[in-house]
Amino acid sequence: MYNLLKVMNVVVEPPTIVNDALILGGFLAAFLGLFGFYFQVADDSPRLARGGAVIAAIGAIALPVDRGVALFTSLTEGTPFGEVTTGLEPLYMVTFFGAVIAFLLFGTASLRAHTPSRTVGLLLVVPPVMLLTSLFGGAFVSWSGFVLVVWAVIAVGWLALGHRLRTEGIATDSAAATADSPA
Repeated sequence: MYNLLKVMNVVVEPPTIVNDALILGGFLAAFLGLFGFYFQVADDSPRLARGGAVIAAIGAIALPVDRGVALFTSLTEGTPFGEVTTGLEPLYMVTFFGAVIAFLLFGTASLRAHTPSRTVGLLLVVPPVMLLTSLFGGAFVSWSGFVLVVWAVIAVGWLALGHRLRTEGIATDSAAATADSPA
């Protein structure tokens, strides 16, 4: 992921354990979050749900393996973490494209199943579309803020998705009376 971000000119310094921990945590949270959609969409779109779950599982395993080997190599050989090469660097690309494909599969399954909702399905499609835009669009646009705008849209998309999932199904026009209310 670092190499991908470096190519897109998002980062220029060597990766650190803190950077990798944040990237690893973010990807793991995204992959684990996708597993939550499996049971909601599996009945209506079993192939898409199964494909998304398998790809999310591969991504959730690939990145920790690569970073774990890098950390172990750094600690045992005394090499600075940013200079460690493990031979497993292609796992970054597996994780990146795995995230794109898994989000697209679950987003499509959610749109087809109308579960949890069409809005959630559309919000699941925003991150992969924007990730691909940042990857391929950055080669054609010389504006340095382009990638930052794309990543800002991704962040807002994830926040909107989280908000929508938390508030979906909650009626805002009326509330149930609690047992201790004097109603």
